[in-house]
Amino acid sequence: MAQAYDRESLSSKLIELLAQIGFGRRYFEYYAEHSKRQGRGEHNVDRKTLEVILAETGLGFKYFAKEKFFRHVEKCQGYDLMLHAAFPYSAAEFLLYVKGDWGVVGGPWSELARQVMQASDPDFNPSPASPKLPFSNEAELREVVQFGITLFGEARDVITSFFDGWIQEK
Repeated sequence: MAQAYDRESLSSKLIELLAQIGFGRRYFEYYAEHSKRQGRGEHNVDRKTLEVILAETGLGFKYFAKEKFFRHVEKCQGYDLMLHAAFPYSAAEFLLYVKGDWGVVGGPWSELARQVMQASDPDFNPSPASPKLPFSNEAELREVVQFGITLFGEARDVITSFFDGWIQEK
């Protein structure tokens, strides 16, 4: 019989799964290596350029004008896996969500990364607390997007491995 999970325990399970791929360490290391990029907040990227760059990833993204973000949804068996991407002020902000009949778990990558790190080191306290990934030109934007897509792919693999098995056992 499958183990019963509520939303809070699924949130904790998501953090465990992300820890398996070094999500927190990798996110904060990437930020630290690129935090000094010049032009932060000054590189405006138009929506068409963002659409082209995101299309190059091979994932399908839909733009939501009111909230100013792009969403990729993967329909899985009994749940949806979602990647949101926003690009405010020369920085990328990625968000990861798993949505099912139990509700929604996940959130901004900076928060998930902090939770992953604090699970093994309760004193971990990054500064800034919720960093976005900066870029100062189109080439750096492409690099940030590639980092995000790569990390999402690895997260997707561990998340679907768990959730697919759990849903089948329910």
